[in-house]
Amino acid sequence: MADDLSKKIDDFQGLLQKKRPGGGLKDQALESAQEPANAAKEYLFNMSGEVMFACMVCGALGFAYLKYGHRQRSVIPFCCGLALIVFPYLVKDLMLILSIGLGIAFLPLLLKLVSR
Repeated sequence: MADDLSKKIDDFQGLLQKKRPGGGLKDQALESAQEPANAAKEYLFNMSGEVMFACMVCGALGFAYLKYGHRQRSVIPFCCGLALIVFPYLVKDLMLILSIGLGIAFLPLLLKLVSR
């Protein structure tokens, strides 16, 4: 049993000392930990000014719908506000952001007209 444990310890120490062309285990762990941050930076820095402005407008309109739905205790504007805030994080194309945003923004108004 002690021999198995010492063999495992030696194998582990051998892995720690083994260097790969990309770096050691510590370097690989640091690189893999940086991947989500690098992906977020790449998404934000490759975004055009028009897309950023459209995302800000959708977020502001979503916040207004969210507050209105909360104060009026109305589910539809509240959910549309949440959708307007969240969906720009999932879409990168300007035309899609504009079309989906306009659709969600006019949804409560259309439902109100239809329900009359």
